[in-house]
Amino acid sequence: MLAETTRVEPSIPHPERSFILPDRFPFSVHLFGRQTTDGREQDWLKVGGGRKRLGVFLQNECPEVTRVFAPNASQANGVCVGAAPEFFGNTEEIALGLILYDEAFADGVLYLEQNTAFWCPSGGCPVVVLSDGSDVHVTHAGSRSLGVRGDRFGRHVNSVLDLMMDCFDRPEEVWAYIFCGKGPWSFPHDMEHPQWGESNARLIPYVREHFGEACAPTDDNGVPHIAMHEVIGAQLKRRHVDPEHISWDGFDTVTDKSHGEYRWHDQSRSPKRNGVLVVRH
Repeated sequence: MLAETTRVEPSIPHPERSFILPDRFPFSVHLFGRQTTDGREQDWLKVGGGRKRLGVFLQNECPEVTRVFAPNASQANGVCVGAAPEFFGNTEEIALGLILYDEAFADGVLYLEQNTAFWCPSGGCPVVVLSDGSDVHVTHAGSRSLGVRGDRFGRHVNSVLDLMMDCFDRPEEVWAYIFCGKGPWSFPHDMEHPQWGESNARLIPYVREHFGEACAPTDDNGVPHIAMHEVIGAQLKRRHVDPEHISWDGFDTVTDKSHGEYRWHDQSRSPKRNGVLVVRH
């Protein structure tokens, strides 16, 4: 199980949840949801306010971090880039001595170095961290990023996870962590939908055939859903990752609430985004 902590610091932004991994893993994960310390709804996609608040958090909580890599995952193109400035087209100082690198259209970043971080605004697509205790790779993992897409049936489509797994020599030593995505009953693909029914009717059998029945369960109303953490797990197991090494945080960006308010943004309700921060220690 993941060790979960909640940080509450009135002077700085605080994550909705932070995960401190066992000592053998040199990274931590911080999930920023809808609410901030002052109770206002925060959009972590915004270049101005979201990034400034990220800078304040890192300066106070992780002052050793000097570089943040923030690829643009809006295309869900299944691409990974190296965690190095030359792969990014723009830089921004978000706090004194803290540089954020962006303008790279990619899902993931490979080989996070010590004292660097990965930043991903997300509206319900999970973020996956892979590590063998030495190397750390991180990616946005939307359905299209994973090769689960309605326009490419009948042929194999590479997943961003395949690119990441190609970086490891010993897949049995890899551990995988899945964060901040939709739950298994919150991603419906109604095959009778007036607009998307035809595509869904092809997609659901494709998912079940290639990744397993558990990846596309059917609810009590007969509507299939895509369980993203199951798809991710199936793809990793196909690459010989031990099932016992795959963890999911259990959150659902669609339904999770606290005191009657949604804890997370989700693209089904709003264009605003959560923030997922992975810090390499």
